[in-house]
Amino acid sequence: MKQSIYLLLAVGFVLFSCTSEEEAQEKAWDDAEKSFTSSCEKSYVDGFKSSLTPEILQMVDMDELDKLADSQCGCMFDKIKEKYETPEEAFLNNYSKLMEEVEGCEPTEAELDKLMK
Repeated sequence: MKQSIYLLLAVGFVLFSCTSEEEAQEKAWDDAEKSFTSSCEKSYVDGFKSSLTPEILQMVDMDELDKLADSQCGCMFDKIKEKYETPEEAFLNNYSKLMEEVEGCEPTEAELDKLMK
């Protein structure tokens, strides 16, 4: 009887440890996503703005640009998350280098057309 109780406690502890580790891992990815997407979106918008003349920039719908940045950065993060097991592993491989490796997140013609007022 005593051995059964110890066995149940041991199994419970192992299950709890696995669950806690998975939850911690998911929280780490959530935190990384918030950090990555906010800096990515800012860089995306700033890069877009700096590449256009003021005259052309006046014709750009900034709300649509924000939506496009959100979509593009979300796609990039999802690709990074698919490729690496932990945010730390991705960070060690340098996020900016990873962004160059990401494929399949290019904006469509329709998304680019929406940018013009």
